[in-house]
Amino acid sequence: MVDFSNIQRAMKRLKGRLNRTEVTPDPKLGEKLETEVCFKWESHQITGAFKVRGALNTILSLPEERREAGVVTSSVGNHGLGLSYAAKQAGIPAIVYLPDYASQKKIAGLRELGAEVRVVDGGYGLAEETGIRLAEDKGVVFISPYNHPDVIAGQGTVTLEWLEQTLNLDTVMLPVGGGGLSSGIGLALKVLRPASHLFGVQAEGLAFLHEYWHGRDMDAVEVRPNLAEGLSGRVDPQSITLPLVRWLFDDFLLVNDDKIARAVAYCYEAYGEIVEGATAVGFAALLAGKVENLGARWAC
Repeated sequence: MVDFSNIQRAMKRLKGRLNRTEVTPDPKLGEKLETEVCFKWESHQITGAFKVRGALNTILSLPEERREAGVVTSSVGNHGLGLSYAAKQAGIPAIVYLPDYASQKKIAGLRELGAEVRVVDGGYGLAEETGIRLAEDKGVVFISPYNHPDVIAGQGTVTLEWLEQTLNLDTVMLPVGGGGLSSGIGLALKVLRPASHLFGVQAEGLAFLHEYWHGRDMDAVEVRPNLAEGLSGRVDPQSITLPLVRWLFDDFLLVNDDKIARAVAYCYEAYGEIVEGATAVGFAALLAGKVENLGARWAC
């Protein structure tokens, strides 16, 4: 399992190796919502997403003899990029399995980082199953985008950095795929800001953990095309993130494509930032007024 001490060790391990991403207050939006709002731009991280935190922490945590044969993963794109970057830094090979809807831009980025890219004829679930099977057959390490304690600990460093940059985090709203980011952030918040609140957000059509949190069957979720493809994919029913998500979250929300598009547009119009739909789902829920009684400080 993973706890706060793992996150502290990850913070030391990653020090000086990654970008310290900016935190931006939005007083205009805060005035409109009658609260304080800030954003942490993990889109400015090396490889363009927070995923590299967990990937690099995991590879740095591997014993030397486990690294030599390389690593395998499955990804829609961002975790694969993070892992490929980490593998390149460590001088080891990486194989990344992708679903057939993965973007060509991310496939090109993976190859530029030296990864061996394997695209399956199906969705993320098949990519994950195929990657796990290969790793077992070859006796190499499979590094899940979410179901790994060192990945979760690496993602939790976002909270430690965030709290160094802003006085408080009363409420945090996060995009959720498999729950790795939210588990790491939530674990750190529980220790450092026990009175804080954590909200998870998914897109309609990708509501696996939303349904799980609400006590419904993940297998009954109908996957539909949407603007948050980076959060797509079924979640391993044995994932260590499942009990963490149920324990850590105060609520779980859904947003549709119109609300995601509005959030993406706001980021560009207000800040000149081009962000993915997956990045914007938490902000989309905030803009849409999905939560009442916002409290003193909100962060996305």
